[in-house]
Amino acid sequence: MISLGAITAVLALISLAIPDRVSFEGLIALMGLLFVVSPWVMGFSTGFTAFAWTAWIVGAVSLVAGAADVQLTRTAHRGHGVVTG
Repeated sequence: MISLGAITAVLALISLAIPDRVSFEGLIALMGLLFVVSPWVMGFSTGFTAFAWTAWIVGAVSLVAGAADVQLTRTAHRGHGVVTG
């Protein structure tokens, strides 16, 4: 969990520093998916419910934020920020 959190934080900081790279937003969404799946893969979804809930909540927030940022970045690149009528 600490490793996933550290990697997600580094990816988020890189995404803020270099906002024109779509791949970093996609990786943040992927990290969110890994957070959501991790309680079952690592086997702590039954015994340690606080850890599991933390992973699911952080994963859902990361997944939604990363997916929304990917969509915003694609929309901005597709139209180059210009609204055509």
